[in-house]
Amino acid sequence: MAPPFLVENTAMLNHPTPLFDKLCEVTGYTLLDLAVFAKDEGYPLMPILLSPFQKIQLRNIVLCHWAIKEGYFTSWSHAEVEFIKLWGKVKEIDLIGAWVDYCHDRELISQGMVC
Repeated sequence: MAPPFLVENTAMLNHPTPLFDKLCEVTGYTLLDLAVFAKDEGYPLMPILLSPFQKIQLRNIVLCHWAIKEGYFTSWSHAEVEFIKLWGKVKEIDLIGAWVDYCHDRELISQGMVC
């Protein structure tokens, strides 16, 4: 069941955007999870009402949170610093996939599976 704050406004759940679809696909989060992230940041729950800056911030927050949850990083500050470094090296359109690849590669290197 949806939390009370979503009962009146389910727009994010009913009308996902390509960005939210991609975030759900790569992180395993649901649209409800993304709505909770948006609410926690004080952002509108309707994707169409998010400013471009809010969409970017929400994407960054979700990706860093996912990397910590998956164990690729132990702290928010470390994940955020690495994310920002990567962000400066790849095209915006490639960022989500590049972040996932970066995290996976980082894990392989830490396990000694890649030289």
